[in-house]
Amino acid sequence: MARWLGPRALDELLPDAALQTVLRADLSTQRAALVTVKTGLGHAGICAMLRREMALAERTAQLAVAVSRRRTTYSVTRLTASNCSANEFAFWLNNLTTENVEADMVSACPDHYLLRGLANGHEALLTVEFPVVFPRHLVAAHRWHLAAEFSNWIVA
Repeated sequence: MARWLGPRALDELLPDAALQTVLRADLSTQRAALVTVKTGLGHAGICAMLRREMALAERTAQLAVAVSRRRTTYSVTRLTASNCSANEFAFWLNNLTTENVEADMVSACPDHYLLRGLANGHEALLTVEFPVVFPRHLVAAHRWHLAAEFSNWIVA
């Protein structure tokens, strides 16, 4: 993100911290700085910053769908948590989106999910469908992406 924004924009978005200081800080400090930058940019700013990448991704996805001829592959991630029930997590997630808690939403943003209760907590089965021509390493990387997003939220 620093590469796209440049030093002047980062100085404006993070007036109390130099980039090199943030990069050497602990993970929670880095995450807080990222949320500050994302919140400062807003949705429009992030979309403007990534407009070329988003346009390329859209064209690539459309081509992949056409070439795949309705054949798909799935990215599936299974997470379990013992510190809350599926109902508690679903309630928290619904409130997060209903109340539009921007800082929490930009910290991690899941797309597709299925929650179910377990005797000692809950399980989330996270599934995203991709055109079959997508490279396997991208589908595997997406599993890690989902695991990281939800792990951040479950821990929070």
